Amino acid sequence: MSLNYRGAGLQPGYATSATPGTSNNWQAGAEAYWRPFGSLGDRMFELYARGYESFGVKNGSASGASTLQTAVGARAKPFSQFDAIVAFERIIAIGSNANPDWLARLAYSGGFGTERRIDVPSWWTLQAYAETGAYLNAGNVYGTTNLELGRTFRMDRYSPKWTVFPYAVIGADYDSNVDHSIPVGAGVGISTRYWLRDSRYDSPRSYVDVSVQYRLKITGDDRARGVFFGAIYSY
Repeated sequence: MSLNYRGAGLQPGYATSATPGTSNNWQAGAEAYWRPFGSLGDRMFELYARGYESFGVKNGSASGASTLQTAVGARAKPFSQFDAIVAFERIIAIGSNANPDWLARLAYSGGFGTERRIDVPSWWTLQAYAETGAYLNAGNVYGTTNLELGRTFRMDRYSPKWTVFPYAVIGADYDSNVDHSIPVGAGVGISTRYWLRDSRYDSPRSYVDVSVQYRLKITGDDRARGVFFGAIYSY
C-alpha cells in the first residue's frame, strides 16, 4: 500500500498526471502480486493487480472517486546482476475521469547501504531510481529519476528495527503530456523505516517507510520544486 503527495508534477507509474504548475496532488494505491514460478534467485517474475486514485487535487482538476483506476499486468527482472524491471499492464478505468490504456514501463534501482545493518550503528546510504513509461493508446511518454545520498542511523535506544535516513536529493521529470522540458530540482529530505516480520532465523520481510523532502528548482518549470511525501507499507 502507498500514499504519495507532490506539490506539483508527475507521479511515476500512474495514468493521471497533475495539472502543470503548483497544485496539490495526493495519490493512494494498493497492490497485490503473485510469483507463479516461485523464487527465481536473483531474477524475478510476477503477476500483479493494483488500484489507485488521486484526491485533494486543486485548480479544477479531477479528484476523488472519479479518478479511480485498476491495472493488471506482469513484470520481470531478467538480469541477476542488474536491478532493472520491465512491466506491461492493462489499465482499467473505474471512475468517470479515468482513461483505459496499455502501459509499458522500464525501471532501474541501485545504490548501497539500503539494507538494515547490525554490525554498525550508522552507515552511508545511496539510493538511485529511474523509471520511464509509455501509454500506448494516448501516446504519452513519461520519465522520472532521483538520487538520494545521506547517512542511515539505527535507533537502538528505541528499537533496533527502526532506522532514520536524512539525505540530500536531486530529481528530474519528463512528461510529454505537459511539454518537452525536463524540470530538475534539488533539496533535502528524511526517511524513517520500521522493519517487521523477522525471527531468529529470518531477516525482516516487511516494513513501514515514511519520507518527506523539499526541493528547490534548478531548471525547468515549477514541477521541479515543492514538497514530496511518500508512505509505503510493504508486506
